[in-house]
Amino acid sequence: MLTLNLPKVRTELAREGALVTTWRGTARLMPRQHVDLSNRAEWSIKEVHVKEGDHVAKGQTLITYENPAAEREILDIQAGLAQQQLTLVDLQDDYIEAVQNNDEIQARRSKRELESARLAIGVQERKLSAMQSEALDRKRIIAPFDGIVTQIRATPELPSGRGGPDISVASSQQGYQFEIVIPDAMGRKLRTEEKMNVQIEHEGVSVPVEGIITDIRPMTGIDGGTPPKREREGLYLRRIRVNGSL
Repeated sequence: MLTLNLPKVRTELAREGALVTTWRGTARLMPRQHVDLSNRAEWSIKEVHVKEGDHVAKGQTLITYENPAAEREILDIQAGLAQQQLTLVDLQDDYIEAVQNNDEIQARRSKRELESARLAIGVQERKLSAMQSEALDRKRIIAPFDGIVTQIRATPELPSGRGGPDISVASSQQGYQFEIVIPDAMGRKLRTEEKMNVQIEHEGVSVPVEGIITDIRPMTGIDGGTPPKREREGLYLRRIRVNGSL
């Protein structure tokens, strides 16, 4: 009697379902909107009001500054204006006296001098206003948007911009982005504007985030033209950028 040992086979009905592809990699999460802020070099840091990692609101004061030379210049212009105002009063008296004495020539001369003095005062007042406005703006740096302080280089009593930007802020509203390199076989299945589920390590916790693929492109070498060695050997890679919010 002939006995055949056949493999056991189990069959199931076909059904529709989602095909899930998973790729594990490491990438650095970067804010989509990030700004470096500094003042002019002649302004020195007076006080830093925040710390790295602080959440800040739009318009919140981050750093205050001082510039004694600019303050003295404003005081000098104010003193000069006060002196011009006194001179204007004398010219007005001269004009009135000339009119009362029926001295037409002196009256015309005094009137011209009076108008000239008023014009000069106007110029100085506009200059003073511009300097005061600039000084008010330069006395502090405020947060341009709701965000997180990522770095502080400002040191009290030292000039602004010494060693780089005084402070860096990342927007908490524009979300984050990362770039990761994946095999070409997977990259060909993906499309820009397609949603992607990723796991982000945030403050020691794995956070599920839904992002959107914004860019897919073949990976090239450092010189921009020659592919990496492993790509030339048959492992094709693609670089993708994903945007999302925590």
